[in-house]
Formats: sequence, structure tokens, C-alpha cells
Amino acid sequence: MSDALRVLLFSVLGYRKKIVLQNLRRCFPDKSEQEIQTIAWKFYRNFCDVTLESIKTFHLSPHELQRRAQFLSQSVADELYQKKQSIVAICSHYANWEWCAVVGLHARQKALTIYRPLANPYINRYGLQSRQAFGMTFVPNHQTSITFENHKDQTIAVTFLADQNPGSIKKAYWVQFFNQPTACPYGAEKHARANNLPVYYVQVSRVKRGFYTITMSLLHPNAAQAAEGEITQLFMTTLEKHIRQKPEDWLWTHRRWKHQPPDATTP
Repeated sequence: MSDALRVLLFSVLGYRKKIVLQNLRRCFPDKSEQEIQTIAWKFYRNFCDVTLESIKTFHLSPHELQRRAQFLSQSVADELYQKKQSIVAICSHYANWEWCAVVGLHARQKALTIYRPLANPYINRYGLQSRQAFGMTFVPNHQTSITFENHKDQTIAVTFLADQNPGSIKKAYWVQFFNQPTACPYGAEKHARANNLPVYYVQVSRVKRGFYTITMSLLHPNAAQAAEGEITQLFMTTLEKHIRQKPEDWLWTHRRWKHQPPDATTP
């Protein structure tokens, strides 16, 4: 089904194909047009796989999800829990980020994910049902501050998806990403600094079709001691290295560079 959907979206409908190609060209100026087209073609396979796998989540058992998305940082999570250390985790739209919900089946600390609600409340509610079935609690982004306050006496792991366009460009952190100024959401860093928490990078990697691994690595040990914007730049730099290894697995369909820095001048 995914293979057929890829042909339909890429070759027939050209779904966001112009945006995908524009993004790839500006991020990989050293690659030939043939190489760009090849990455794009591979990307649509990833995109269609993740789309259908996300739908399949509604019918996956916890055992099947654990078999297909293996959490390889159990010892890290257990050590943090034993120390009663809460954390902020940052992940990206890379490979199947939806299946990060499997962490809720492994982590002994309360697993929370901050998300931006969809405009359609019925689709939003339906989507949350499948994601929260595996023990992870999803919190709308406008409740982030109160969520940290309500859980200040508990050991929690709060995850942010922080690689796409920010909700508010006025408060965005501007960092270098693929050698160009890029506006980034500020929530993950803001709350990590405010609550004096370590920050971890969550990496999802495709092992083979339909199978993934999820790992955690320390990004910054003490967010309160970081300079403003430092953690966001660390995250985006780490993500860029990850993307360069296998660019087709990142979400290229978003108009990621539609905003210009406040001090940019129009030629």
C-alpha cells in the first residue's frame, strides 16, 4: 500500500513536491539534481510508510509496538528514575516519531509529551486515543507551564517535538541549521531552563521497513546554566548531523524556511 501511495503522491499528484525539492536543494547545494531527485523519491517512501504506520497504531498491541520500536536506552531511563531526576527530552520529525509512544511502556517515570492540538477537535481526540494507549500522556502546548508546576514533586520525562516552525515567530530562537538562519520553537529550552533540568536528545532510527530503534543521549546536563538559545542550537546541530546520515527520513514537506530573521533586509 505504501509503495502504491508513494507513486500516487510523488509521480501523479506531486503532493508538496515543489516544497520538498526546494528544501533539499537549499540544504544540499553541493548535490546534483539527480541526487536531489533520488533523495526526494526515497523520502516519499519514508513519508508514506510513516503515514500508514501511524494509522496502524490504532490497532497495534503493546507487544507488537515494542517489537517494532525498540527502546535502547532503558538503563539510562532507569538510572534517572533511581536518582529521581526529571528531564526534558527533545525529538524531531525523523523516521517514525509517532512510535516514540513506546517509551511510555518502558519508562518508570511519568512520560509526558507536549503537542500542538489540531484544528479539528474530532480528529485531534481520535489521534490522542491511539497515542495515549501505550502509557504516554499528551499535553496541549498551552498547558505546558501548569503541567510542570503540577508535577514538580514527581519524576517526569517531558518530550517536545522541536524541529518544525515555531507557533510564535516573535519568541522564536534563531539558530544556524544547514548553514542558514532558522526559526525554532522556544518551549523546550524555556521550560528546561526554568525548571533547572537536564536535556536529552531522542533519536529514532529505521532499522528496516516497519522497524525502528529509539535512543536517548545527553544534550546538556544543566539547562539553567546554558546561555539563551544554546540548547536549541545544540539540538538543531545534532539533528542536522543525524539528517545528513540519511536525509530521506526527515520530514521535508514543511515550508521550514518561510520566515526571515527580524534583522534581514529584503533585496
